[in-house]
Amino acid sequence: MRKGGAAAALVCVVAGARNVQGQPTFQLVGHPGSGVNGISADGSTIVGGETVAANTAHPFTWPAASPGLGVGLGLLAGSQSASAYAVNVDGTVIVGNGDVPFRWRAGLGLGAMPAGAQPYGLSQNGSVAVGRLSVTGALWTGIDGANVGAAQLLPVIGFNSFNYAYGANADGSVVVGDSVDAGGECSGGVMWTGGAAGPALLPCAGIGGAKSARAVSPDGTIIVGSCGVCDFVGGSAQAARWVNGVPQALGVFPGDLGAVAVALSADGSVIVGYNYTQTYVHRGTHGFVWTPSTGMLNFRPFLEDTGAILPAGTLMFPSGVSADGRVIVGNGTFSGVSQGWIVRLPPGSFDLLLLSPRNGAIVVPQPPTLSWSHAPSATSYDVTVQIGAGSPAVMTTSQTSITLPASPAFDCQAIVWGVVAHGPGGDTFSRPATRTFQTLRTGDFDRNGTVSENDIFAFLNAWFLSDPRADFNGGGLAVSDIFDFIGAWFVPCP
Repeated sequence: MRKGGAAAALVCVVAGARNVQGQPTFQLVGHPGSGVNGISADGSTIVGGETVAANTAHPFTWPAASPGLGVGLGLLAGSQSASAYAVNVDGTVIVGNGDVPFRWRAGLGLGAMPAGAQPYGLSQNGSVAVGRLSVTGALWTGIDGANVGAAQLLPVIGFNSFNYAYGANADGSVVVGDSVDAGGECSGGVMWTGGAAGPALLPCAGIGGAKSARAVSPDGTIIVGSCGVCDFVGGSAQAARWVNGVPQALGVFPGDLGAVAVALSADGSVIVGYNYTQTYVHRGTHGFVWTPSTGMLNFRPFLEDTGAILPAGTLMFPSGVSADGRVIVGNGTFSGVSQGWIVRLPPGSFDLLLLSPRNGAIVVPQPPTLSWSHAPSATSYDVTVQIGAGSPAVMTTSQTSITLPASPAFDCQAIVWGVVAHGPGGDTFSRPATRTFQTLRTGDFDRNGTVSENDIFAFLNAWFLSDPRADFNGGGLAVSDIFDFIGAWFVPCP
C-alpha cells in the first residue's frame, strides 16, 4: 500500500505535463507457427514462412498494414518446404531457400536461383543476393532481371575453412558475414567490398574477437553483429556495431551469456537483436533494441513502458527493422506457440525513457544515480523523488542523469521517481511516468551489493586518505563520519 500510494502521489505531481510520443502498436503476423525473417526498408512488406505441416513451411509475405493477411508465394517444382529470407526496399523482389532456392518478382512470380544457392540477404535495390554455395559465401547478381548471374564465391579469410554471407548494402557492393573454422567453433565477422574482392576481418579491439557480422547499412558504413571470445557454440559475446570500421560494444544483459545485433535502421540509430543464455547463439532469451541515447533496452519491457498492449508471452526476438527505425518485426512464443509479430513505433518513442534504476530493482548502491534518455529541445529536467511515505522533492538539471545526495535518509527505502522535461515546445513527462526501486543501507561502502567487514576497511581507508566519499554525513570529513558509518553498518534493512 505504501509503495502504491507513493507512486500515485508522484504521478499527481507530474500530471500537469503532457506526453506527446503516443503509443506503439503490436500485431501478430499470420497464423500460429508463422516465422518472420525480415521487412522491406520502406516498412511495407514482411517476409518469412507459414508452417503448413510438421517440419514443413511455405514462403509468405504479409502486408505490414494488414499483417494477418498473408500471401503465399508458392513453391517451385521439387520443393516441399521453403521460406522467404530477404526483401528489397519496397517488397517487389524477394529471395528465399529451402528444398529449392528461389527468387520472386512482383508481377512475374517465382523464379529459380542457381542450383545449390542458399540466399540469406538481398541488396535494397534488389539486384544482388548474398548467402552461400555449399561451404563458401557467395553472391549472385541480376536477381531483379531476366537472368540470374553465376555465383561469385567470396574469398575465405581468417579461419580459412568456410564462410557465410548474411547481408548487403543498397547496391551489393559491401557484403558482410562470417568466416568459420573447420570445427565450427570459432568465427569471425567479415566484410567483403567490391563484389568478390577485398575481404577483411572486422576488428574488436578491447571487446574480443569479431564473432559475427549480420547486417550493413545502405551506404555500407555501419555494420552490426557481435564481438566476443572465439567459441562459436558457447562463447560469451556482446552485441556490437562498426562505424567506418571502428568497433563499439552495444552490451549484453546481466546474467546472459551473450548478445548479437541482427538488423539496423538506415542511419544505424536503431539496432535490434537478441541476448542468449544457452550454448548456441540462435537460442535467444531476450530481444533488445538499442539507440545511442538509451543504450540496450530489453524489448518487451520497453514496449510495455511506452504503452503497448502485448499478449502473454515471454520470448520476443526482433529479426528486422525498417529504414526509419519505426517498424520492427520478429518472432515470439505466445501461449506456447511460436508466431511472428510487427511493432510500429510512433515518433519520439525513445525520448525521455526512464533508464536506471530499473523498476523493482532491489539492490541499488548508495547514493543512487537516476538516468533517462534525452528529450529533443529540452532545456531542463525536473526530477521528482519521493522517499517512502514522505513528500515529493524536485531537483532540476540540464543533464540526463542525477545522483541523489548520500544520506542515511535514503537507506532501506522504496524510492519513487519521475522526470518532466521543459523546452520551447512545452513540457513532457517520462515514460513510464514513474519507477520504484529499493535502496540498500549506506553500510555497503564498496558498492558490491552486500554489507560485510570489507566495507568497514574500505571506508576507513578512504577516510584516512581524505577521500570525499568518506564524508558520510555531508558535513565535511570528521570523526563523526566514522561513528555515523559504523551505526549505518550495524543497522540492517527490515
